[in-house]
Amino acid sequence: MLLTHANLFTPINLPHRIFQRVPKNNRRERLLAFSKIGEDIIGNGITQYVHLREAAFDSTPYAQIVVDHNGNLVLANAQARSQFGLNFLDQGRPLQDLEISYRPLELRSLIEQVYQDRSPITVTNVARHLREDDVQYLDVQIMPLEDQEGGMIGVSITFVDMTRNHELQAELQRTNQELETANEELQSSNRRTGDHQRRTPIHQRRAGNYQRRTPVYQRRTGDHERRTSVHQRRTPNHQ
Repeated sequence: MLLTHANLFTPINLPHRIFQRVPKNNRRERLLAFSKIGEDIIGNGITQYVHLREAAFDSTPYAQIVVDHNGNLVLANAQARSQFGLNFLDQGRPLQDLEISYRPLELRSLIEQVYQDRSPITVTNVARHLREDDVQYLDVQIMPLEDQEGGMIGVSITFVDMTRNHELQAELQRTNQELETANEELQSSNRRTGDHQRRTPIHQRRAGNYQRRTPVYQRRTGDHERRTSVHQRRTPNHQ
């Protein structure tokens, strides 16, 4: 029976079944044991918290990278890795060694300005040429990162794809130009119609003048016919 309680008794002479009680841990040892358990619990909680933050950062719908105050790439989410050809091995490398530092725009000078001004910078409508005539338009925002004491520890850089908005804006501009052209053509047509309408009364006045002159001609014709008749009557008398 005592063998089943090895945590309480330890054998001294097993053939004669002589055992002695295992000394209990003192208070310090018990506290250390509890501390070890607490550290494991806290460590597991921190690990889970870090994984949660990484998952949230990785799932953002826009490309985002983080650069520390030494100029090294610290983080790049899934969208950034896919969009700019980055991988996990690039994390920890100097930003200046990566293509993203100068394409589609020069980042290092902007990062220095953010450090100097301690305020974010946004650059809009950055053209990124992909292949042939395919162009992607990005809004790039550089945000300063500070620790609890207000010291600069790095920057966060986001690349928001604005290509669809740019296409809609270009389409709207083309539509406005087409409407403006159609309006100009309509105004020109209205002016021509107005000119024609103004010329029509002149034609009507001319027709009225002709109609007024026609009775005068008819009266003259009647007078001529009457004189002819009188002349014919006079001619037999003369004979």
